[in-house]
Amino acid sequence: MARKQKIAARRLVFVSHSKGTPWSGRKGVEPKQEFMDKPKVFISHSFSDKSWAREFANSLQHRGLSVWFDSSAINSGQSLTESVERGLRESNVIALLVTPDTIKRPNLFFEIGAAMGMGKLLIPVVSKDVDLEMLPASLRERRYLIKGSPEATAQEFVSEVPQPA
Repeated sequence: MARKQKIAARRLVFVSHSKGTPWSGRKGVEPKQEFMDKPKVFISHSFSDKSWAREFANSLQHRGLSVWFDSSAINSGQSLTESVERGLRESNVIALLVTPDTIKRPNLFFEIGAAMGMGKLLIPVVSKDVDLEMLPASLRERRYLIKGSPEATAQEFVSEVPQPA
């Protein structure tokens, strides 16, 4: 009996979504995301998007989310790679800012892979000037947000993030 309970505890819980809901994925099924504490958002961006990303981070914080943002989370002398990896591990949600610049970055693929491998909720925020054919397949199959003003995008983003149970 105890063995059956252990096996059941390891299973992912899937919920079926009706057509048109925000996180309906392949075949209408997505892993259910529930957080015990306030969600922490890791913001992935390129240097050219830093100003927009900083305003977005501030807007998310004003709406009650905890945010990992590189310029405030990495101190002088710290390893960038180790800090980013720690930020990814400690976050529940990954906000991936996708612009024509980021599509060319190897870090984009690392952060997508890390987020997926760790079972994190990955929410792409795609710039209007991105050629959607250039998006990696793992992003094309997801619902994404269109990058608008930092305030408007943060408002939409927060409405998509599951809140603590």
